[in-house]
Amino acid sequence: MGNVPPPPPPPPPPAAGEITKRRKRTPTTVGEIAKRRKRNSEIKSSRSSLTNYIDSLPDELLLRILLQLPAEDLYDTARFVSNKWRKLIRDFVREHLHRSTPGLVVQSASLPPIFLTARLGRIEKLDFEYDFGEKWSSCNGLIVGFDAKKNALYVSNPEINKRVSLPQSFHRMYGYGIAYAPASTEYKVVHSFLVANKTPHVQGCAVLTLGDDSSWRGLSIGHLSHASKHILNCTPFTTEGFMHWTYGDYTRVLTLNVEREIITEQSIPDGCVGRSKYYFPTERSLTLLVERSELSWDVWELEPETGEWTKLPTIDLELQRDEFENSEKLPVPIGWLNDKEVLVFQFFRTRRLLFLYNIRKRELEFLEVDYVCTLSHFYRSSLVWFG
Repeated sequence: MGNVPPPPPPPPPPAAGEITKRRKRTPTTVGEIAKRRKRNSEIKSSRSSLTNYIDSLPDELLLRILLQLPAEDLYDTARFVSNKWRKLIRDFVREHLHRSTPGLVVQSASLPPIFLTARLGRIEKLDFEYDFGEKWSSCNGLIVGFDAKKNALYVSNPEINKRVSLPQSFHRMYGYGIAYAPASTEYKVVHSFLVANKTPHVQGCAVLTLGDDSSWRGLSIGHLSHASKHILNCTPFTTEGFMHWTYGDYTRVLTLNVEREIITEQSIPDGCVGRSKYYFPTERSLTLLVERSELSWDVWELEPETGEWTKLPTIDLELQRDEFENSEKLPVPIGWLNDKEVLVFQFFRTRRLLFLYNIRKRELEFLEVDYVCTLSHFYRSSLVWFG
């Protein structure tokens, strides 16, 4: 047999103070086990004492601490400090939502959007550094959009820098939106779809409860008229507890009760067919503006529970006609501020200029913008998240 090489020498012992990657030695004697348990107990006791000390602070002081934290830390770290902090943060987020001022996000094709609000009788214009995309829906600060790379919807809140993808749908999605169900305190996302491999094509609608559902659930639409089902392809308007589908020259409105998950069908008011129409949501209701003349509009408000329309005072700007004599085109309404207190208009050709009409005061205010306005959405900033 050939020569067998000698075994390699054993590794030298680590130098004093040298850090090794050896696993910690498991205590074997009764004394070592007792020491380890005592040390763990002291660590837990120290943590418990710190938590008890923090919980003993007055709520007013804790709220001041929370106000100093980045918004995303409320969910990533702070709410895990203790049960008291979790409840305090929940109440803080609810109060923040209640006190936040809703407004109108005005978008262009190339520049960042602006956010218009009406606070204490003054109009404020703020830059909004967030890419909403061309098609999106929002409710209480939560935004639903479509991620083309993942072929799936997502939910985000830019205020707390959070975003999560939703389960993929088995069908091609069209209109989608998000709404809040007050009784169950749940947020639900809805999307319509078309089953294209069937003849005739099958229209459908699905819902997903954020934080609870892992897959989409179908909504019943068999009771809807054939013509109205196509309205589901539009992006819905969101109001408190409801979603509404309609657009342009459609003579029907579909309304989803988010709590009960039932869709109903309503006709638009008599006398509105064949006239230019504009649908705008507020926090609590869907409104319809119907053009009477170049500078006047009938205003209707939908009661979602009953499907009945209520006539509101007509908006008439004929007395302010001289204000528009230098414009190339007459104004077009694009949305409400402050729950039907202020109506925002743009000019069809000279779109770099907006004007705002205070309904109660009957006052006009002009506002210059840096771009051509292409889209406008009702929006409310918040710290809301789910899960």
